[in-house]
Amino acid sequence: MVSQEHEPEEEIVPETSSSQELNAPDTAKPVSWEDRPEDENDITLGTKLHKEFPDHGSFTGTITGINTLEKGETTRFTYKVTYEDGDKEELFADEVRPLVQKYHELYGPSPGEEAIALASSAMKKPETPIMAVDIVAPKTYKDAMSSDLHEQWAEAIRKELQGLIDFKVWEVVPRAEMMGHRPISTVYVFKAKPNADGTLERLKARICARGFLQKYGTDFLQTFAPVARLSTIRLQVAISSKMDLEMTHLDFKSAFLQGELDVPLFMEQPEGLKELLNEKGEDIDDNSVLRLKKGIYGLKQAGRIWYQSMSKGLMDLGFTRSPSDTCLFYVLNPDKSDIIIISTWVDDCIVSYNNPESWKKMLARICKKFTLGTGSLLP
Repeated sequence: MVSQEHEPEEEIVPETSSSQELNAPDTAKPVSWEDRPEDENDITLGTKLHKEFPDHGSFTGTITGINTLEKGETTRFTYKVTYEDGDKEELFADEVRPLVQKYHELYGPSPGEEAIALASSAMKKPETPIMAVDIVAPKTYKDAMSSDLHEQWAEAIRKELQGLIDFKVWEVVPRAEMMGHRPISTVYVFKAKPNADGTLERLKARICARGFLQKYGTDFLQTFAPVARLSTIRLQVAISSKMDLEMTHLDFKSAFLQGELDVPLFMEQPEGLKELLNEKGEDIDDNSVLRLKKGIYGLKQAGRIWYQSMSKGLMDLGFTRSPSDTCLFYVLNPDKSDIIIISTWVDDCIVSYNNPESWKKMLARICKKFTLGTGSLLP
């Protein structure tokens, strides 16, 4: 089966709070922002926060809603948090405040005050919510910077560039080091991401390589990237049912950015990079180019090098790759005391296991090799 290259889909996985009260049986219902206690007025729609997950990394989140939690005669307010990779959880006010303080320490005051005011206005008037389809996505960087939502698009661009920097996707080199190679150019793809009900969740920008300019033999070699066969997935579900295995989901964050490139490849500086570095007190020469160390979206080989990196990483951790389906990996002790089965589909995985403690240890080891979506930490 020959797979088609495509961008890994972002799944929104419900996230639960670390608070014991949120994990206990309870009753939650929507509530107006005006009903919350006065001592929680410092937490508003659009408030930014920063949270660290053990053995997993840190993520920036945004307050996107409010709920009440009723336990007997006691009612407490919880705040919905949506993280930058799309995952969500609900936190109490006393859990939110230190995370907001952490964000301010790292990034200063929250940017996009106009966007926060706009979101607050929409919350006060639920009859006219902001719908994602009502926002016309700009076609170019110049269009985004000249639009009415230029501050929000600029923030989305900064997040995208910072993500590439955090993943160490490139290194800055003089143009003379290309030695005959032609640098590829990039474009921004902008999108208004919707919630399940169609309302606006966030604005997103993604840097994509103009892969159609790549030349075979110099810029790429092979492009085939396998995904699990549907018959393999059905067999895994059947085996899990027969052997009473537990099943869960695993997803890799920004998967294509974690694949190691197999050929020398250079890229022109994307628009907005110089401005971001200047804000951080750094500088980059206008005549410099970026030597790619990892894949980016749009490259012809992006899917293939991600599969190779993921496959090698799992086998280094002790998994065996099935000879029947190269997207099926398993760990199996002779006495079957430890069974872990993983089938992969680009950046998404279906996991079956019989020993929760063994899987917990294996998940921690996987987290050290790859960056996972926050939903992968759910039990």
